[in-house]
Amino acid sequence: MADTTTHLGLPKPNRTRVPSRNIDEEFDALAMAWDMVDAFLHALAQLVAQKAPAEHDQAMSTITGLIDALNAKMSSDRQFALDDLTDVEGAAGAPTNYVLVKSSGGLYVPSSALAALGVHPHLIAEVTGLAAALTDRPTRAEVAEGLEVLNDDLMAEIQKRGVSVGTLEIFPINEVPLTNLVCDGSVFNEELYPQLYDYLGTNVLPNYTDRVLRMAGPLAGAAGTTQEDAMQRITGSFDVRATDTAGASFVVAGAGAFTRGPSTLPNHGGSSTGTARPVDKISFDSGLSPGARVNNNESRVKAGIVVITIRAFSNIVIDGMADLSALLTAIADKLTAEAGLDNTKLMTSLRTWQQGAARDARVLHVRDQKAAGAAGGSSVTGVQVRTLNTVVVNGIAGASLAANQITLPPGVYDINATSQFFRSGFGQLSIREAGGSYLLDGPQLYSIASGDYAAVNATVKGRIQLATTTVIELALYTHSSYATGGLGASNGVNTRPSIFSDVIIERVD
Repeated sequence: MADTTTHLGLPKPNRTRVPSRNIDEEFDALAMAWDMVDAFLHALAQLVAQKAPAEHDQAMSTITGLIDALNAKMSSDRQFALDDLTDVEGAAGAPTNYVLVKSSGGLYVPSSALAALGVHPHLIAEVTGLAAALTDRPTRAEVAEGLEVLNDDLMAEIQKRGVSVGTLEIFPINEVPLTNLVCDGSVFNEELYPQLYDYLGTNVLPNYTDRVLRMAGPLAGAAGTTQEDAMQRITGSFDVRATDTAGASFVVAGAGAFTRGPSTLPNHGGSSTGTARPVDKISFDSGLSPGARVNNNESRVKAGIVVITIRAFSNIVIDGMADLSALLTAIADKLTAEAGLDNTKLMTSLRTWQQGAARDARVLHVRDQKAAGAAGGSSVTGVQVRTLNTVVVNGIAGASLAANQITLPPGVYDINATSQFFRSGFGQLSIREAGGSYLLDGPQLYSIASGDYAAVNATVKGRIQLATTTVIELALYTHSSYATGGLGASNGVNTRPSIFSDVIIERVD
């Protein structure tokens, strides 16, 4: 048994102690222990007296620094926009149905879902209902059989007309059937017209523009060749007097292409050799040949003006839907070329819609758009990067706008950009790599710095080819600075948004 307590080390009796102690000694040890207990209890009471009750109220002002700390916090009803986030840009001005996509610069920027997804494959099983829909459609073999029947019918109809591929056909007006191609020396698609290619041995059409046709022969040459302009030899002669005759001209008469003109000197008499006689004028004009017609540009026969064509196909060769699509596309191209801008003609409105939809799928349109009545900002003396804060359309996969810079994937692009400046002297707009090499430069313009002010729209346009993903920006040089409106004057009247820069990029490869 120990002589002291376990925790506080207070002395206590111990009957097994060696050497043992008598009662008086044990009594003294107990007295000492109680004095120590009293001291411990007293100290504990003092410490407890300094503590707050377990349940008590505390004023905020009595807590050091609490009020300042709470004042530094945001309001509980504070609301945030996406653009308040440090890694989001341009969300406020995004068109309806756009999504946020993380750009190569690390920011989340608006983009159309199509541009964000880009080209990506799917299994048929992953497309809901596609397998069932395909089951209800004709098979490839059934389509091929139907096309073969159509081909046979068309071939039979053509054969009934007795026209073979390579036959020249003449039309009196500029309306040519789809079975024919105009003989203008152009190149045709040998995959669409394989029989014509086999017949000619080339994919270049004969060129009969401004030419007449002539049978092959010793003077004309071999079939398939051409002859250049030529004029048949025209001759003439004139007769002169064999002997002098007093008062008579030397030239008696002209024949063929020659004529005898009037004398240029008075008629002098004479009767012997050496007698002075009038000076005769000899003229030559091929148009005076019997039956000749005069034209200053060409020698020609009488002609009726027609369109000369060649039969391009008599049998359609279709190896599946891809060839059929190519054929229909070629037909649509031909009809559109004939229709021009006349929407009353076949295929034009459909092709216009198709071209517009296809163009939107490869166009990026961004701009500097500010509130109505706002100014464009202050110009500086030198080069400044123009603000680009709004995506109007983005149909280019991998393209994005962030921090006034445009990211473009590798490819070939046509760029058309405008940017306004005001009261800043000379100016020039350019497209350059971010902070680096210049890719396109626009014309130099001048904005009057004093007197009658006028804003100027600087432009830059052209084609660029990018081998790698590239970040570009719109750079404007101004000769002098102007505060507030140097990058675009304020219009306090118009209620529409203010546009100070506009960039349209179309991918063309």
